[in-house]
Formats: sequence, structure tokens, C-alpha cells
Amino acid sequence: MSERSTPQKRLIKDIFLKSKRPLSVAEALSVAREHLPKMGQATVYRIIKDFVEADFLRSVDLPGDCTRYERCQRPHHHFFHCQLCEKVYEVPGCAHGIKDLVPMGFIAEAHELVFYGRCRDCA
Repeated sequence: MSERSTPQKRLIKDIFLKSKRPLSVAEALSVAREHLPKMGQATVYRIIKDFVEADFLRSVDLPGDCTRYERCQRPHHHFFHCQLCEKVYEVPGCAHGIKDLVPMGFIAEAHELVFYGRCRDCA
């Protein structure tokens, strides 16, 4: 990651530090433009790429959806994807017994769980 700290980079970092859910580039750009109206999409992509390389952000890839990003140092969690507003929310923790779903003789190294439906605002 570039060591140079710019107002744009500080703003994007702050947006992800304050966010309680994974954000797409478009969502991060929308929030950023509330503070820096001339912020460009390419700038946000570049900053996010730097943050991923620096292990500050990680990508969240849900089937059939754009890539979103969240801070790396988050405890294990799953996701809720609203099918109306398209926002993705963090679901804390992990269901008891989920490891029991792994077939006998198999070794699960990781798992992801995504709930689909309507969020509180869209319900």
C-alpha cells in the first residue's frame, strides 16, 4: 500500500472503519461524495485495491452480486442480502451444529452462509 496519506485515502478508510456492513465500490463512492463531491470512481477502486493489498480490507463475493469489501479484522460472521435494496448486512456469529453438516470423511476448511430476503427497511 502506498504510504502517502491523501484526504481521499483517509476518507475511504474512515468510511470502512465506521461501516457495520460490507460496501460495494459504488456505496463507498456515494458516501465519499457527501464529503468530497469530486471524488472519482477510479480513485475509490485504486484506494480499495491498496487497502486489500495491505490486508486492511477483504473482498466479499456473493453469488450473482458485485464485489463488496469489509475490514479484515472482523470476527467470523455470515451475511444477509436484501433482495430489494441490494444491501448486504453482517450476521454475527455462527450457527451451532453447522460443522455437523459436513459429510463424514470430509474436511471443511471454511464456509460461508448467506441469507436472502428483505431487510428491516424493505420489509
